[in-house]
Parts: sequence; C-alpha cells; structure tokens
Amino acid sequence: MKYLSVTVLVLAASLAAALSVSAQDKIEAEYQRIINERCSQCHTPARIEQALQRGENIDEIITKMIRFGARLDDREAEVMGIFWTAKQAALKSASPASPLPQADPLGEYRAILERRCTGCHSLAPVDRAMRDGRSLNELLDLMAARGVIISPAEKSVLGTFWGTPFKADLPQ
Repeated sequence: MKYLSVTVLVLAASLAAALSVSAQDKIEAEYQRIINERCSQCHTPARIEQALQRGENIDEIITKMIRFGARLDDREAEVMGIFWTAKQAALKSASPASPLPQADPLGEYRAILERRCTGCHSLAPVDRAMRDGRSLNELLDLMAARGVIISPAEKSVLGTFWGTPFKADLPQ
C-alpha cells in the first residue's frame, strides 16, 4: 500500500509538471500571436525584445501603447504581463551579476535604413533629405511610385525617428 501511495504521488507530480509546461507553452504561443498580430503593426520584434531585455515595466508599456491607439483586450494584456514577468525573472536569474545590454535607441531605425535604403542607393540621399527637412511621407510616396514596398511597421519606425539623428547638428 505504501508503494502505491508513493507511485500515485510521483504520477500526480509528473502530471502537474506536464500540465505546467503545457500551460507555459500555451501562454508563450498566445504571447507570440499578440506580438505578431498587434505589436508588429507598429514595431519590429527586435524593439520589443530590447524593451524586455532592459527590464521595462509591461504595465507602463501597455498603458502608453493604448494611449497611442493599440488595441488589447483584457486577456491579451494579462498574457503579455504573465509572459513578460516570467521572461524578465528568467533573464535576471540567468545572469544576475551582468548588466542589461544598453540598446541603441536608433538601432531599429538604422537597421531599416541599412536593410531597405542601401539596396538602391547610399545613405547620403537619406542624410541630405533629413538635413533639408523633407517630408517623410513625400519620400515614401516617391519610393512607392518606384515600386518600393515599405511595411506599416517600417513606416512607423521611420516616422518615429525621422530627423532625430540630426537634431544635435541643427543650428540653434
């Protein structure tokens, strides 16, 4: 009888562990769906991962994004919070002594320029357009007329950072 009780306990513990892993997988799958369907409309996954790595507060991020027009239902916000908190805890426990990486605030912007613009020309025309204060929308329309396809997420990043690299260079 004693062996049967131990066997039942081991079996129950194994089942609980399997269900826990299954629940974690389900949360992670839901999280990825939200990132793909909601967040990537305005941001690249790299930008989201950088915020996670820096330890940013997900509740503050969600509040800010909703103010900017993001649409998340209560379940999606809950999933984001659960996954984000668990992932940050795992990152902290994996390397508690190492500092979080310092992200280049313009890294995502620079990556789009390198990936998309330099296929047709150097970055000199981009620099010149920013220095001259040209409208990003006008330039995007010109590029579209030439057959260039820029995703909504790329447009959002370009629009957020357009002109920022040269603000320090502008005459006061």
